[in-house]
Amino acid sequence: MFTSVSPEVSNAYPAEAIRFARDEAARDADDVAAFLAGTGLAPPRGATRPFPPGTLLDLAAFVRVRRWEAAGHTAHTEAGLPTADAILRHVHGGLLAAATNAVAVLDGAYHRAVWALAVDRFAWAARTELYADVALDTEGEDELVEALARFLWAHRQVAPILDQEAAP
Repeated sequence: MFTSVSPEVSNAYPAEAIRFARDEAARDADDVAAFLAGTGLAPPRGATRPFPPGTLLDLAAFVRVRRWEAAGHTAHTEAGLPTADAILRHVHGGLLAAATNAVAVLDGAYHRAVWALAVDRFAWAARTELYADVALDTEGEDELVEALARFLWAHRQVAPILDQEAAP
């Protein structure tokens, strides 16, 4: 895990985007490790297993899309990307091909497409602040603002934003 970001990256991207990328990369790594352990494909403790990087990246796309589907999100299929099952079949096919042909490795194309969708269509701070993936929709912004206003008004007494005694 990295602890610092180069000045070039810091100047090119907002801090929220960098934080999102860092947190989501760690989350993808944890989810892929858990998936591999759950399927019996993880190496024994202290050992390594030589998975091609593209395979691991596409497995990350699979676990992310599977998480979206479990939460009811359809942004990936709306964008023309496959379902989690289809991505897993792709990874499985890539592993079978690599077993007989060392040149046949996955290039991580699904991961790049799913990652671009995550950056474009999901709230960057939602995971850390709401513990959920929140899809953003550019259409229907007026309805979103109305729904948010109704929600905030209905819950205005539940969690006051300012402590009344501390207010000036």
